[in-house]
Amino acid sequence: MTRFRSIAAILGVAALLSVGASPAAAQTAKKQKKNKAADAAPAAIVGTITKVADDGKTFTVTTFGGNKKQPPTTTEFKLNDKTSIEYVAIDQKDLQKLTQGYAVIVGFDPKDKETATVVKATRIADAGKKKKKTGA
Repeated sequence: MTRFRSIAAILGVAALLSVGASPAAAQTAKKQKKNKAADAAPAAIVGTITKVADDGKTFTVTTFGGNKKQPPTTTEFKLNDKTSIEYVAIDQKDLQKLTQGYAVIVGFDPKDKETATVVKATRIADAGKKKKKTGA
C-alpha cells in the first residue's frame, strides 16, 4: 500500500510541475531569453562622420545607403576615456583624429546609445568625385 501512495505522490508532483511548464509559459520564457540576449549584444553603426565638435569629444555619423522606405540615419556619439579608437590604414599620426568624411564603425552599449565604446575609422578614397572626360 505504501508503494501505491509513493507512486501517487510522485505522479501528483509531476502533474503540478507540468502545469507550471505550459506552452504559454515556455514561449514567454523563450521571449525573455531572446530579449536578454539582444540587450547583452553590443550594437554598432556603420557610416561616415559628418560632423566633429571643436573639442573632438562629440561626433555625428550618417549611415551608409538608405532608400525611400528607410533613409540614412544620423546619430551623435560622445567619446570618453574608456572609448577605444583604432585608425585602420592611416599611418600618419597627424591624420589620426576623427575627421569629417572618414568611414567609421561605432560600437556602443545598447543601454547607453550616446557613448561610443569602440570606434574604428578609415579614410575613404575619393570615389564620389567623377573624373572629367577628355577628348572628342
